[in-house]
Amino acid sequence: IPPLPTTPSIPVVFGRCNTSSIYTIIVFLLASRSSGFCAFRRSSRLLTSRKMSSSSSYIDIGANLLDPCFTGTYHGKERHSSDLDLVLSRAALVGCSKIIVTAGTLEEAKSAAEFCEEHQNFDVDVSLYHTVGVHPTRCSEFFADSSSSEPSLAHVEKLRSEIAQSNGRCVALGELGLDYDRLEFCGKERQIAGFNAQLDLAGDVNLPLFLHNRNCGSDL
Repeated sequence: IPPLPTTPSIPVVFGRCNTSSIYTIIVFLLASRSSGFCAFRRSSRLLTSRKMSSSSSYIDIGANLLDPCFTGTYHGKERHSSDLDLVLSRAALVGCSKIIVTAGTLEEAKSAAEFCEEHQNFDVDVSLYHTVGVHPTRCSEFFADSSSSEPSLAHVEKLRSEIAQSNGRCVALGELGLDYDRLEFCGKERQIAGFNAQLDLAGDVNLPLFLHNRNCGSDL
């Protein structure tokens, strides 16, 4: 895990993983949340392979629970009924007390907020939170059309509005960053512009950053 900056103004998520993301280990410093925990996330395969101590408590800081597979849909086809309640129950069973649902677009941020509100009442001891932000490969949504050269301030304000309306459930800005391995989805210049726009927002809302860093060298 990289060392902390000497004078951080915003808490940051640091992550390091291989390309398959199977053995992801991320430490999330909830510096402004006074939770007393370091969040620790590994793949569910590894997490459930060992018996957890009843005194252990973990935070999954990157749960893609908006994926249709959790409600039984795979590649557009319904394969089984939703078993999301079982997923949350298993998380609680192995000591996961908090889950942060990851968003990568403005629309996903809205869906994540609705998801947390809807599923928080499940009879399991897991608290649900979410992020608000735009993934680097989705940064084209900051631009009105292909000829636009500057990110839309109106779009940034919509992100700000989602954070303000979250009733404290939005605990990080992201997933944001740079991804030069998948420039076919969004070019380098637009990724950088979208990233900078979100950094300006982060300074205003004082939230930790959930950073995505993929083959971008010293740019991040």
